[in-house]
Amino acid sequence: MLTSTINTAEIERLQKSFQDYISECNNRYENNNQKYVMTYPILKSKNGKHTLITKIISDIRTKAERKLITNKKKLPVAYFSARHMVGDKLDENVKRHSGLIILDIDIDDNPDTDFIKLKTDLYNDKFTLICFNSPNGGIKVIFNTNISKLEHHKAYYENIKTYLLKNYAITEIDTSGCNIARACFLPYDINCYFNPHSSKYCLDDKQIEDSIIQIKLNKVKNSLSKVILQVGSTSYDEHYNNILNLLKKRTEVGLYKNIFNNYRFYNIHSRVMDTSVPFLEILILKNSLPYRLNWNTTIDEHYFKSNTQKQLNVIDIGCKEGIEVCKVGFKKDHKIKEHYRAKTLSAMTIKLIFNNPFCHPDRLLQVIKLINYRYCEDPHPIKNPKPDDEEVKNIVMGIYNKFIAGELDFSNVINKKKGKIVRKYVFRSKDYVDINHSITQKEACQTFQKGKRDLLMVKLLEAIYMLQDGKKLTYVRIAKYLKVHPKTIRRNIPDDYKQRIMTYNQSIKAFPKQPRKPI
Repeated sequence: MLTSTINTAEIERLQKSFQDYISECNNRYENNNQKYVMTYPILKSKNGKHTLITKIISDIRTKAERKLITNKKKLPVAYFSARHMVGDKLDENVKRHSGLIILDIDIDDNPDTDFIKLKTDLYNDKFTLICFNSPNGGIKVIFNTNISKLEHHKAYYENIKTYLLKNYAITEIDTSGCNIARACFLPYDINCYFNPHSSKYCLDDKQIEDSIIQIKLNKVKNSLSKVILQVGSTSYDEHYNNILNLLKKRTEVGLYKNIFNNYRFYNIHSRVMDTSVPFLEILILKNSLPYRLNWNTTIDEHYFKSNTQKQLNVIDIGCKEGIEVCKVGFKKDHKIKEHYRAKTLSAMTIKLIFNNPFCHPDRLLQVIKLINYRYCEDPHPIKNPKPDDEEVKNIVMGIYNKFIAGELDFSNVINKKKGKIVRKYVFRSKDYVDINHSITQKEACQTFQKGKRDLLMVKLLEAIYMLQDGKKLTYVRIAKYLKVHPKTIRRNIPDDYKQRIMTYNQSIKAFPKQPRKPI
């Protein structure tokens, strides 16, 4: 009798393994096809929507008219790492991660790389979910990951970046993708690669922790390796060019958007650089409420030269909710403790840069030296003396270098009240003549309230036009659109706006009402 040599148990095991593999591939396919990311018609648009990546891929492959667009800023954009984003396109406004990490490989950064071969090689990588050419001819590659927390984005980004540099003929990868809210212009690429069966790039807790530690070490290493600028060697033209570069990054990726608002942006382009503090000089703010404004504050005289008695409302600066400001100042008898001197001087420098982003470093140095001289205690002048002028210069220029490099974090110094940033301020010229204290307070409040009312008028006019949809226009509808109480509309609406509403309501009466459809 013949005996079978077939191991049925082994066959069953192989069959189960194969079925598990097929099941995993199907799950992978479904998960990759069902991913949504935020997209916008153009970079400056605020009308974002959640879009399936399959729709994005289809548009990249088929929208040939995008080839004719020479200015890439007119192309649609996608935020591949942002599953949900609210408000301005900033990292802090991303509420949910999509799981995708995008990396940008530029031609200029890799002159010796064969990009045709590189693209083919990336197609064959098991982790590549999407790969296409960027508008300038470089390559965008997107990996799907098992990321679960927004704060782990940089750890995954750096890990994938290391993986690509190690396995492919690449010398440098654009670091801008390390931001979650990184815009990606969507070009036309008929050969756009999409692999719904790609593997997830997974990191465990230990790998994430190691990456975070390495990022911190690299940041310290880079800051130590940077040559400290000499104040005397930074001319105003060099400083001006540094600021222009920052403004360019503000336009492209939203860098320092809270301090480079429209008013400051306009003035830097008008080249208002003729004083040691070329724009806003806010050194001491004693109070934060509009009805407590009895402080001496200096403002760039470019604004006040026509009338030193006028006042500047923060709403007029170009930022709808005003301008964020750090409180800077000490009481006369305040002392900076021995072990906190360097830390406090650093914080003061960051605050002054936040309030005066166009300030030349020699002016910063002058103020920080004064703070060091007046407020830093020196109980052990021989054993542990307080910082000398050279040390103070190193502190100031180290922070200035970080600011110019786009690496300065202002989150710990912005003045906050009940968890929200305080933005309500009215400023005066340094040549403002202080009249009567009560009159000053009243004028300040009137200036602030006038700015608020002017802003409401703009929004009110917008609402009147937007709500002309064939239905009767009422104060209640307008209030609901503007998210205010109807009483606010009744109190503030001017007669010409009332006439617009009345004319519109009369015009719709001329049209017969459409009969309701039976239910």
